[in-house]
Order: sequence, then C-alpha cells, then structure tokens
Amino acid sequence: MKNTSLIIPFFDEYKELQLLLDSIPDWSLFPNEIIVVNTSNFDKNLIIKAYENKFNDINIQLKILEHEGAYPGCARNHGIKSASFEYIAFLDAKTLPDKQWLENGVRQLNENDVGVSFGQTQYQATSILEKNIRSSTYGNKPLRTLPGSIIKKDVFNHIGTFVEHVRAGEDGDWFSRVKLHKEAYIENEKLLSYSGLKNIQIITLFKKWYRNYLSSTQLPHLKAHKDIYFYFMGFLLLLLAFNWNNLSYDPNISGWNTKSIFYIPNVTKTIFAILMVIYVLTRAIILPMKKGVRITEIFPLNFVVILSISIILDSIKICAFLFGRFRNILIQLREAKFFS
Repeated sequence: MKNTSLIIPFFDEYKELQLLLDSIPDWSLFPNEIIVVNTSNFDKNLIIKAYENKFNDINIQLKILEHEGAYPGCARNHGIKSASFEYIAFLDAKTLPDKQWLENGVRQLNENDVGVSFGQTQYQATSILEKNIRSSTYGNKPLRTLPGSIIKKDVFNHIGTFVEHVRAGEDGDWFSRVKLHKEAYIENEKLLSYSGLKNIQIITLFKKWYRNYLSSTQLPHLKAHKDIYFYFMGFLLLLLAFNWNNLSYDPNISGWNTKSIFYIPNVTKTIFAILMVIYVLTRAIILPMKKGVRITEIFPLNFVVILSISIILDSIKICAFLFGRFRNILIQLREAKFFS
C-alpha cells in the first residue's frame, strides 16, 4: 500500500512549510519520499538540517530540489521527474491535510479502478475581513484542488504534465484534460485546510486576482469567459432597451407614440435596474449561499462588504481577461509577422 512520492512546491513560506512537515509523523500513512521543490533562493540546508534525520527515523527520504523562479506547474513537473514511486501526491506549503488523508487517498486508488484521487480543500478564515473575502470568493464548502490530489504516475503519460509557463491556472487546465481524456477519478473526503487567507491584505487579494486571471488567458480553458458572456449580454440588453421605443416611432408626430403596444415607459432605466438586481442577488447572496455561506453570515452587517468586494473582484477579472486576450492577439499577430 505504501508506494508514494509527496511533492511540495515551496517559495519562502518557511513557517507554513514547517507546520506541514511537523504534522507528517502524525499521519496514519507515511509517504516513501518527500520532494520539496524550492523555487526561491531560500537556503535548502535549513530544511535538511531540521528534518532529514527526523524523517529518516520513520523511513521517509527527504529530497530538496532547487528550481529558482519556477512557476507552480514547472515546480511540480520537476518533482514528478524526480519521483521514484507509483503514486504522486501533491501538497502546497500553506495546506494542512487530515491525518488520514494520504491513507484514504491511496486506498481509493487501490480499491477503485481510478487513476486520480482529487483533493478537497477548505479555506480557513478567522477575522471578519477574512470571512467576507471567503464569502466573496471560495465559500465555506470544500473545493476540488490539486493540493491534496494523489495521482498514479502513469496517468501523466497520456494526460500530460502541468503547463509550466503560467503563474496560475495550470491546475484547472490539468483538470480539464482529465475530463477531456475521460480519466476515471474519485474525490478524497479527507480534507485539507488552507491558511492562505490568514492576515491577507485586501490589496494583496486584488493583485493576486488580477495576476491569476491575467495568467489564465494563456490557457485553453477560461473560467472568465462566463463572466464576459454575462456582461456582453447585459450590454446588448441595454442597447436593445435604449432603442426599443423606436419601434413605436410615429412620423406624424415626429416622436414616440405612447399609445403604441411597443412603447414601454422608462425602458432603459427598467432594464438597467433589473440587470443590477439580478447581479446583486446572484453575486452577493445566491453564489455565496451555494458555496455554503449561511444567510446569517451575509445579513445584516456583511452584505455591503461582500457585494463591494465582489464588484471589485469581478471588475478586476474582466479587465485581466480583456487585457490578456488583447495581449495574446498582439503576440499572435507578431508571430504571424503582421508587425515588424
């Protein structure tokens, strides 16, 4: 049953990495090897001195690979190439798994005819701001994540490894290829806890959102396109509303015939108001509740904050998407030698 390589990309989050590594001796099943891929200039000897002997005592080999400047997908691929065992497990430095996470995931792969056990992560929040950010983004329910996933090594042979040239979104791209190739999978009910929202600054969140969605425009799968469709359809509806009463135009009076069946008073304002109500209800109430946020966590005090954060994040997402698509078009034109 024990036949696992654990890969952990790492970029300067040493305190979080310590919490993760310190938790491993309490797991119900140990990996055969732990591969920490150091993507910063952090001194790897500090990790080796602190943990090599501790892990040797419980028959775990510790490897520290250095790949400074690598993005997460590249770091994970580097770890996969160095992995010696059949099952590849993934964690991030800011994730803490349930003690039975690895044992349960490996058992799932053994007992079911699947190649992938997907991880599920709950995002932790303690302060009011952190909870409102979580309500506006990830929600309270566990989300399917690459951290926490355990994958048979041969799955990468036909699905491929992770996209290396993007800062974020490589996990969603890989998930889409699992679906495309109809690879059988199961979800691990033993959860991970993510601490990345702890003490987060709101400006940091906005920068991360822009960076991640800008990066995702370089990938075949695009989650932001759904938002584009919504705003585009809203724009078309407003354009239609602005011109609707022209259907009731009467040349005899050089204006709109208010008695016409086509005439709608204040049609533009009415359509705009309807769109705004739909957006507010969906973004600040329906979506958070769908993600497990209780109504008491939204009303009465947090509604305005959740809505405000949501509006800003959606605006950032759309700007990043449009800028990224425009940038990609320019790159394609240059490659086609439309520009010198």
